[in-house]
Amino acid sequence: MSINYTVEKWTAKDSAELDAWIRSLPRTPLKYDPKIAELLEPLKQKPKKLVSFGSCKYCERAFRPGRSTLAEYPDTVSQASPGVCASCWKRKKRGQDPRDTMRRFRRPEVCRGCERKLCGRSRTSADDFDSTPHYGKGYCRSCHEKTFGRWGRR
Repeated sequence: MSINYTVEKWTAKDSAELDAWIRSLPRTPLKYDPKIAELLEPLKQKPKKLVSFGSCKYCERAFRPGRSTLAEYPDTVSQASPGVCASCWKRKKRGQDPRDTMRRFRRPEVCRGCERKLCGRSRTSADDFDSTPHYGKGYCRSCHEKTFGRWGRR
């Protein structure tokens, strides 16, 4: 028997031939044999292949298997419902467009109501005294309360 086998072409016939060759050896097969160890080494190293579990129909990111972590399958998302990832499912539940995943709210330069210059929530420098803090949804506090009411409701 020759030991020049590759794992990809291994068949049941090759396995039977190896068993017969091991039985023909003068020593017991329980002892360490470097030739057999070299032959079986590729079988021990099973590469972790990512089986496709589909992707989100909105953001097209790949799903990871259930009960697995992001560390085990990097660059994947968890599946919330068939064909939809958890992030897109939450957006859809809130009434937002799940396809609009990259849009983020940016604070405008001026208030949408009174057109005063807006700054962050806290004034940190002397040059911010000509501006008013951003309160929410592109409004200063007074315009936001006029538009949405005191507690932010219409």
